[in-house]
Amino acid sequence: MAITAAETALPWTVPRRTIGGGGPLDPQPGSGQEFQINRSNYNAELGGASGGVINIVSKTGTNRVSGSVFGYFRNQALDATDPFNIVLEGNTTRRIKPDANRQQYGFSLGGPIVKDRMFFFGGYEGLRRRESSAVPLLTDLSIFGPTAAQSAILASLAGSLDPTPVPCVTGVSVPRAACAGILTGVLSVDQPVQDLFRQNSGVFPFNSDSHAASFRGDYIPSSSNTFFLRYSFNDRDEQNQSTRALLAFSRGNNVDVLDPT
Repeated sequence: MAITAAETALPWTVPRRTIGGGGPLDPQPGSGQEFQINRSNYNAELGGASGGVINIVSKTGTNRVSGSVFGYFRNQALDATDPFNIVLEGNTTRRIKPDANRQQYGFSLGGPIVKDRMFFFGGYEGLRRRESSAVPLLTDLSIFGPTAAQSAILASLAGSLDPTPVPCVTGVSVPRAACAGILTGVLSVDQPVQDLFRQNSGVFPFNSDSHAASFRGDYIPSSSNTFFLRYSFNDRDEQNQSTRALLAFSRGNNVDVLDPT
């Protein structure tokens, strides 16, 4: 199997391009026999790709039954608090520690079907994520109105008893109290815009479920002939992607992939 930065090329299929580059099928841990990395100047058999090419040879079974099991566990109780996990409650911000659960697990198993002639090898990897993405877009409500120094000047204008008009925003002279009202409106943000910032800032859930499996069968009728069959399966469902790095919640997307090969 050859996984490239632009496409996935399998020895028994026509190369298939994927959106955004990269190969859609990732071998499960323990299912790879060897790999080769080609950065440039590939042979003609690896043509059609502009990026690096990674050749991965899948593992085959032997006369001995063998396998492996792995697991990875993560929980927010064991994590430090993310400094960017900030939510706005009323007019104040508060740092929280939301759910951050991740379980990644799998196994591989291989062995003989007929000694010295027929073998099998398979692997499975599962991933379950219940995590969160922080979007600290809004952390200070004072940006929506005049600063303390500006508010003091506006209050002085509004309470002035001097009837002399003053040049305001447009350069037209208006009464001081009227100018204070105009300047307050210019320095303030409308409520719908404030609501938009509130809705797209905070901590949002990130859920991901993935199941990937592969199976390989080998048949060796003689010392000069070898036949093999390989099947791969990848079912991935990811929600609320790409909501970090100050991207608004509405910029997220859901990914649902079912890729048997």
